Amino acid sequence: MNLSIRQYWKVALCFLGVFLAGAITGGVWTARVARKAIVKKIDPANWKSLDAAKLTRRLNLRPDQVEKINPIIEQKVHELRGMRRDEMETIARSLDQFAVTITPLLDPDQQKEYEKMMAERRERWKKFIPPQ
Repeated sequence: MNLSIRQYWKVALCFLGVFLAGAITGGVWTARVARKAIVKKIDPANWKSLDAAKLTRRLNLRPDQVEKINPIIEQKVHELRGMRRDEMETIARSLDQFAVTITPLLDPDQQKEYEKMMAERRERWKKFIPPQ
């Protein structure tokens, strides 16, 4: 009887291992797919095509309507890129002012690390500031 209980636990642990491996794999895969989808949507280079495709699909636009609407979308995307760039620059200036304010309060080692953090932030933000 002890043998069958051991076998039961081995089978249960195997099922648990397979379940956990699947959960971890699914979680990693979902995170990658979600990240790509988010990056695609926030990339200003994709805004026009995404908006045009969504309008065409949801409103069942005719080709002549698409031809008339595309320049309007293009103009709106251009305006939105400018607004986004302006807002990101405003936020960057505010964070730079924050850095100027707190840097004197930090130890020299902390200042070096904080400058490194700020450089990393600037690099990350380059992706989000659309070109003019």
